[in-house]
Amino acid sequence: MDKAHPLSTPMVVRSLDPQKDQFRPREFDEEILGPEVPYLNAIGTLMYLAQSDAASFIQNLCSQTLELDACKKCVSSKPTEYIPELTYSVLFCTYSQAVYGHDHADELSRTARSPGVKQALVVCRDTLFAASNNLSDALSMMEGSKYKDAFMNMKNSRQSLISCSLAFWRFATWDGDAIPTMLLNDMVLMKRLIDVGHYFFRLAIKINRR
Repeated sequence: MDKAHPLSTPMVVRSLDPQKDQFRPREFDEEILGPEVPYLNAIGTLMYLAQSDAASFIQNLCSQTLELDACKKCVSSKPTEYIPELTYSVLFCTYSQAVYGHDHADELSRTARSPGVKQALVVCRDTLFAASNNLSDALSMMEGSKYKDAFMNMKNSRQSLISCSLAFWRFATWDGDAIPTMLLNDMVLMKRLIDVGHYFFRLAIKINRR
């Protein structure tokens, strides 16, 4: 459950005017779907049409960031145009990536043979753990509509990436070893998500001022 994504529940609004109510009983001369149109196909089409506007909105929104692929991968499953909810999703993806990075750094530090690499991995493990805590706090702040505070926590988590990179430069340079690929991939994706979050938070904060 700790990695579950929040979902929005659409509210059905009905009109008091029977002529305008889209859920009113079928009229006498109204055309109905015949057996040649399967029920699931009809429902699937309606769901696609209902979500197509939100999907286009997300595509356009992600195209405004510097990390289109990372943005779409994180929020494409959220058919909504509500910016704070999308911002929460980006923040959650960033938090998840920090957790993955911490776990990988911890795993790699246990098997590293080079003392310098091991020491650098321990630094990465600790700093990414701190980053995951900051991002977890940011998620709680988002739930309380404290967008500015959450934004600051997310920006502070970027420091963990810098500290991890510097640790390898400081401790592992003489060993000739670079950051392990698995950990490096975590760090790169986390950095990309932070960049996406920077753009989303600016929009969310602007909306919250209205």
